[in-house]
Amino acid sequence: MTTLEKQQEKLNQLAKKIKFEKEKIDKRFGHEIIKRLDLDYTRLTPK
Repeated sequence: MTTLEKQQEKLNQLAKKIKFEKEKIDKRFGHEIIKRLDLDYTRLTPK
């Protein structure tokens, strides 16, 4: 592997990690909103 290919692979791995962390935050944030608004999960529907 060339240096450029190695750097590209590291960049791809970092992008995946960032995406995963964003999704984790989004899920947690959504849960926090539901909890704070005291919403009933059984009444919520996915889009």
